[in-house]
Amino acid sequence: MSKRGENIYKRRDGRWEGRYLVWQEGRQKYVSVYGRTCAAVRQKLLICKQQLAASQNAKPQPGSQLTVQKLFADWLHRKQPILKPSSYARYAGLLNTQILPELGGCLLSKLTAQKIAAFMANKMQSGRLDKQGGLAAKTIADILSLIKSAVKMAARDFAIAQSAAILNLRPPAARCAGKPEIFTEPEVCQLTENLLAASSVSQAAVLLCLNSGLRLGEVCALRWSDIDWTAQTLTVQRTVQRVTQNGHSELLLQTPKTEAARRTIPLTADLLALLARSAKIRAEQSYIFGGQRPLEPRTMQYRFASLLKRCGIPVRNFHVLRHTFASRFIALGGNVKSLSEILGHANIRTTMQLYVHPSLAQKRADMELVNTLHGLNFD
Repeated sequence: MSKRGENIYKRRDGRWEGRYLVWQEGRQKYVSVYGRTCAAVRQKLLICKQQLAASQNAKPQPGSQLTVQKLFADWLHRKQPILKPSSYARYAGLLNTQILPELGGCLLSKLTAQKIAAFMANKMQSGRLDKQGGLAAKTIADILSLIKSAVKMAARDFAIAQSAAILNLRPPAARCAGKPEIFTEPEVCQLTENLLAASSVSQAAVLLCLNSGLRLGEVCALRWSDIDWTAQTLTVQRTVQRVTQNGHSELLLQTPKTEAARRTIPLTADLLALLARSAKIRAEQSYIFGGQRPLEPRTMQYRFASLLKRCGIPVRNFHVLRHTFASRFIALGGNVKSLSEILGHANIRTTMQLYVHPSLAQKRADMELVNTLHGLNFD
């Protein structure tokens, strides 16, 4: 096992081995040093790293005058052909609003791991554009991923002494997240009753999400051809998202973000009946909840907010429907692996972290399962 915080190990032959990272011909490579004690190896590593830094600083640096802003301009140019438009817009937005205003003028040769760590810590505290607090841990992780990708690209082109340290950075630990916001059971019942009383397209879409966990972009992009009436399944194979590029907003139809998000969901008889009722009215349209074009997600959000107000339910984000479905699925005894696949999560850990929050009643019932004192008389 390595010494905590160090890349130093005790080998089976009794010697100690330490490793440090170097760049050779545009690739990362580990170099090992050996010694009879951990302290000896630690000293050798220190000397080797100092020599490496000195040799790299002595080399001509063709990128020594390259700024972070110019580096990212090149990085975006190279990445654009292989990125989805929505991903490109997301990355460009993070660059223009978060990274470049603070780091853009910094010379790449002066961009250190310590500077980036301080930058991330500041974003955790006060990174929001509205000045109302820090950025989410996921956003911080995305920002660091962008920085690492650009630095890795630059390391292939220039000798950057600090690249290994930057690539070894980790995002700050996420704040302890509470349970996701969901609709209560009385709210679920009230919402369902109000939706069933009407027959509008938007209300059918809300009921489908409440009973299947579909994302907003996925339900807006559903086509009638995605339903297999015989197999009683629905296949998610596209999503729609409004993206702003070069100052212009555009509704983009794309494939799901991950392979796991492209999935087939079993439908209950009630959901099939709900969709069949809509089919009698809109079967000639290509999209179930749109027309010949996908339904605009923002339109769906506006209609959902109006629906909640009419029902007297506090307005929440449309995504709460997905959290509500998942939480009820687990609370009512559903299998977490099944839930993970129905939601389209790439990793079951995501499902466990976001949705598996047993209630006190569930914990009490589980405690009874292992109660060794059941039935004993203590009088």
